[in-house]
Amino acid sequence: MAKALKELEQTPLQNIPPNFILRLLRMPLLLKVLLANSIIVGIGAFVGTWLTTFVSGGDEHFTSGLALFLTIIGFLFSGLVNYAVLRAAFQPLSELQQTAGAVRNGDLKARIKRSLVADHQTEELANTFNTMLDALEERNQQLRATAAQIIKAQEDERTRIARELHDETAQSLTAAMVRLKFLEKSSNIDDLKKGLNELRAILSKTMDEVRELSRNLRPSLLDDQGLVAALESYIQIISERLPSKITFQHKESDHSIRLPEMVELVCYRVAQEAITNAIKYAQATKIEALLTIDSKVTLSIKDDGTGFNTEKTYEKAGLGLIGMRERAQLVSGSLHISSKPGNGTEIRLEIPLQYLKDTGYIQ
Repeated sequence: MAKALKELEQTPLQNIPPNFILRLLRMPLLLKVLLANSIIVGIGAFVGTWLTTFVSGGDEHFTSGLALFLTIIGFLFSGLVNYAVLRAAFQPLSELQQTAGAVRNGDLKARIKRSLVADHQTEELANTFNTMLDALEERNQQLRATAAQIIKAQEDERTRIARELHDETAQSLTAAMVRLKFLEKSSNIDDLKKGLNELRAILSKTMDEVRELSRNLRPSLLDDQGLVAALESYIQIISERLPSKITFQHKESDHSIRLPEMVELVCYRVAQEAITNAIKYAQATKIEALLTIDSKVTLSIKDDGTGFNTEKTYEKAGLGLIGMRERAQLVSGSLHISSKPGNGTEIRLEIPLQYLKDTGYIQ
């Protein structure tokens, strides 16, 4: 053994195959610690036995043989004990590796089981990993629920558009065709003039209905003149058709360019949804809309309606409140809802300075 160690010491480092060194370095941690501890115990047994017999003046051959025997026994015993202890100590890490592999293969329900032999740090690591998986699974469930609600909302919107086209536009066009057939058979000038006037009124009403439908789907003012003009036009149209009093104010610092397109669209849809909810569900008689544009964009919609319990309502919310929150997140914004039963509601959208910087709106 001493001869082998001497030969190993005399071997130049560059003559050791690099693949051998790489394999040693890439050994599992359990085997690295096991091998290191076993070597230390074996060397300790050999040196301790040799020193003991040397000091006591024993026979040299007997000393070497005994030292070698005790070294082998110590190496084997150390290996067995270390393997049992290290196997138990590294079991939580093996569990972590298996769970991570299961998650990588698509099993998001895999979790690390609690271990009785895990130390505090390993247990904290396992708990953190499980918590991360729980949050990931919850987020996926929210995404699936949101996707389902979006699909349902799209279908509901298509149903609404189809109903409006059938109940209003189609009926108006049908009435126009009936009038045209009547005029074809009429030879009286007065009847023709009267019929043409009625036909003109029907077509004018139909054009207004189509414009209203188009405006609700995508307001042209939002693309042409920006957010402020689109909100002013929307609120004016709503105020003319409904008894609710709606006021709109805007404050903005001196900027020569418009807000980013996505910011304008999010603000418009949030305002549209908030005003619709205030009128339709809260029976509000007074609604105040305020848009502030400076270092950040703030949109506030207040009403004097019936109000609601925000926690219970949001738990059962459809696409309304959830949709507004999702839209706010698209522009790194936040949506704050303040409401109590009987005390009205305030919905406030805030889009931070950083998003405006990232999109180049402000320097």
